[in-house]
Amino acid sequence: MDPIDLFEKDIMEILSELRESGGVVEYSQVEGDEFLKFPENGFYLHSKNGTGKISDCRIYFEGRDEYFPAKISTRGEFGELSTLDDFEAKLGSPIKEVRAVKIPGASPTLPGKVFEYDGKKITVYSSDGSSVSYIHIKQI
Repeated sequence: MDPIDLFEKDIMEILSELRESGGVVEYSQVEGDEFLKFPENGFYLHSKNGTGKISDCRIYFEGRDEYFPAKISTRGEFGELSTLDDFEAKLGSPIKEVRAVKIPGASPTLPGKVFEYDGKKITVYSSDGSSVSYIHIKQI
């Protein structure tokens, strides 16, 4: 399953459908934002501002925190890409560089690059400056 295919769908309907398929599914809500986490499948879905519609997702390319790496099929059209250079070759030059940020009491964020592609903003993060750790995809 490609999480991007779930954009604009109702998050509670997706929760009901995917909960029945088995595996760990976690639902959480922080103010108006809702999250569906699929740690064993290597991704999460996000609904912003109380809309109830999925607007973005994060897909893990390597195991990180409680997430396993997503299967190549779950990565969709990005399944065969594994480095920042691969993403630049496919998506063109990045529109922005993302610096790592150290937040007191938390692990530092990862640096990355932001691309615009097919009506979406795709941020590619890397722990070593080359290999992709995870990507975050938002509708524009």
